[in-house]
Amino acid sequence: MPGRPAWRTVLQRVQKAFGEQRQRVEEQADLLLNHLQQRHTAAGTASNSALPELASVLQAQGEAHPFAEGLPAMAEGLLRDADRAYGGFGQAPKFPSAHALRFQLRYAVAQQHVPSLQHALDSLEAMARGGIHDHLGGGFARYATDRAWLVPHFEKMLYDNALLLSAFSEAAQADRVRREAAVKAGAQPEAAEAVGASVFAGQAEQVVRGIVDWATRAMRHPDGGFYATLDADSLNAEGRSEEGAFYTWSMAELRQLLGADADLFARAYGARDPGWWEGRNILYRAEALPDLAKAEGLAIPDLAKAEGLAITELEKRLARARQILFEHRAGRPHPGLDNKVILAWNALFCSGLFRAEAAFGEATYAGIARQALDFLDQHLADGQGGMHHVWQEGRARFPAYLDDLAAYACACIDAADAAPDHSEMAHRLHQAGRAMAQVLEQFSAAEGPWFYYTPKGQTDVVARTIDRYDGATPSANALAADALLRLGRLLDRPAWTERGLQLVDAIRSQAKANPGAFGYWGCCMIEEAAGREELVCIGPKAKAWRGTLRAQFRPGTLYAIAAPDREADRDAGRSAADLEDSPAGEWPLLAGRQQGPEGIYHCRNYACSAPVATPGDVQTWGIP
Repeated sequence: MPGRPAWRTVLQRVQKAFGEQRQRVEEQADLLLNHLQQRHTAAGTASNSALPELASVLQAQGEAHPFAEGLPAMAEGLLRDADRAYGGFGQAPKFPSAHALRFQLRYAVAQQHVPSLQHALDSLEAMARGGIHDHLGGGFARYATDRAWLVPHFEKMLYDNALLLSAFSEAAQADRVRREAAVKAGAQPEAAEAVGASVFAGQAEQVVRGIVDWATRAMRHPDGGFYATLDADSLNAEGRSEEGAFYTWSMAELRQLLGADADLFARAYGARDPGWWEGRNILYRAEALPDLAKAEGLAIPDLAKAEGLAITELEKRLARARQILFEHRAGRPHPGLDNKVILAWNALFCSGLFRAEAAFGEATYAGIARQALDFLDQHLADGQGGMHHVWQEGRARFPAYLDDLAAYACACIDAADAAPDHSEMAHRLHQAGRAMAQVLEQFSAAEGPWFYYTPKGQTDVVARTIDRYDGATPSANALAADALLRLGRLLDRPAWTERGLQLVDAIRSQAKANPGAFGYWGCCMIEEAAGREELVCIGPKAKAWRGTLRAQFRPGTLYAIAAPDREADRDAGRSAADLEDSPAGEWPLLAGRQQGPEGIYHCRNYACSAPVATPGDVQTWGIP
């Protein structure tokens, strides 16, 4: 970096200072270490040790939930930082910021806030059309180097695609809420498509399918786990390592491979001669960019008209062209693969798969996720009830960190929500409960609700840090709060719910002032402010009802089902202690309801309304 010494120079200076002034260097090192340790110890004691028992005071009848108070400020803060022209937040480089977009989706639906919904959908559309999206092979690059999402840093990370998998799935659900509300307000279905709609939102399923196809094809271990990253660089035609070589095209290549369809494809995907990026072309859906549309004098409907084709036929030709290029690209030297299987990243991807299965009814997504979780259980377990951080080529290493265990617990909860039978439900809840029990035992800070990032007893760290802020992945403490808030209700463990509430309460003022750094926390706040709902489906249609409800936008909702064979469900409602001791246990949510009337029970804190007969009769999700 300009103005700073090279790393080699820094090391040489350190070596020189240590040789000539060792005592002074060691004294300074001790001072620095003491400062770091005091900083993180103090951070854990900030006015949280005297918190009241929040579960006993939150959301009294008829009163607004305290967590709702800061949500409008968070929503407005995100919109102030929003790039209204190209989507996302801030200027270049542009990161997807999936946590912030998912907060906007929740806030939009809960408060009928059109600007938040519009920005979230527009941002996802812009990313999906941009060069950050691999239009041939699926998936997204790590970030864009420009404001308009055209030029990616070509490295592909599992965690980015995991988070975008969740964001696109939830966007599709939120967009359905918008369209259904427009129809109820009197708009015709076709007119509803234009009411605050993002043109791309209806194509979210295609984007999601592309992410899953890429991950299962290029990133999956034969036994089900997912690898970490694909490099940005690969060998070009001259045999030199070059960033983006695998993904970029010349017009000569397009004409050779696509023949008569080359010009059509070039107009649709922004290719030109010479190439617009370092002499080559990065593919992007050009019609999303007004400046290019004006330069061509065309938009996509005009392209179809100019070719004398219907839109459907045009899309068929473009799809054939994409397949030809994809197959040709497969013969190029591939980017390097980092084949580590990281616990947290795999767990985030599994959660994304379960959300995609819920949104689009694609059962294979849930099957892929369950196989990945089985891989983690088999290969990353440490044999003593804990987990490892990473597995690579037959060897698991390093104790799991906070985000590993918390993300894994969240994924297991998501798996229980989608479980095909009671045995699977109980098994996943047992695994989630065991992971969070380890978090509480091994990671708790000395005071306050916080958790350290590393477990106690780990000696190879300078200081035990507390991870509060969202970055490329969610805050580790936010993931822990999410898991505790859900598991506390599912396993009837009030102390876990209380700990989760205290975590969220402790971050509220910071999140209100700087929402971009606390998007995942904001999602937890909204879900609690809406009243954590529990939906219990009893009877022969229980699984079908649950599927319909999960397809709706109901973030944070907890599910339980009892199938027709009530005798087979006789163990439902066993205690949390039983559930921890045996994977054959069941959810406390079902306690006392096995012999009751069939139907769908809408509950909060185990207090349920009278059962209703269809999913359409269930109250919509939102903040009261």
